[in-house]
Amino acid sequence: MIDDDRALTELLSSYVATHGLEMVSAQDPRDALDKIKKENPDLLILDVMMPQKDGFAVLKDLRTSSSIPIIMLTARGESVDRILGLELGADDYISKPFEPRELVARIRAILKRTSRAPEDLIKSGDFVINPATRSVRIKDHEVDFTTMEYDLLHLLVSNPGRKFSRDQLLSTLHETETESYGRAIDNLVNRVRKKIETVSDSSCIKTVWGTGYMYTEIRRGDSD
Repeated sequence: MIDDDRALTELLSSYVATHGLEMVSAQDPRDALDKIKKENPDLLILDVMMPQKDGFAVLKDLRTSSSIPIIMLTARGESVDRILGLELGADDYISKPFEPRELVARIRAILKRTSRAPEDLIKSGDFVINPATRSVRIKDHEVDFTTMEYDLLHLLVSNPGRKFSRDQLLSTLHETETESYGRAIDNLVNRVRKKIETVSDSSCIKTVWGTGYMYTEIRRGDSD
């Protein structure tokens, strides 16, 4: 957890320990990146409002080299903060003040998604998705996706031809009922598309106007 509120980090560290989780904290985000490399955590809780460097800047730096699942904490609870966090690659968000029990539930939901039992390889078009390692190969190139980007791609590629509304996508990715932020989903899809386009020219994620998105299987040599 990266949060300049030492009292809060100490309280949460004790609380999550009662639920079988171990938490390491850092108050200064400038030192946190080295700590993350050393500790290699399964998940990061990141506060937005910090005096040395705000959480959005830390998130942006992390996403250049890491796909670690990240839960953002925002004191204001404003939708613009939540949307910006999702656009930059956060996996979930929670507003302060919050119940520690809710935070633990969100942590478990994300860890469940990232460590579920191995499945068979998913092969479709130019894609080979390995659920066991949460890795994606496109035209023999391994492409890194954040947790939420991977979950979106896995969901769409596993259901070729199925139309998903923005509400369905956001609700499924968070595995809970949540407010719908269509713009955040649009930006998530755009990030996934850009990563696909670095190694493939196939436009396989289609926009369904008035509905949402769907995946259409396109194989090498097929036209768009």
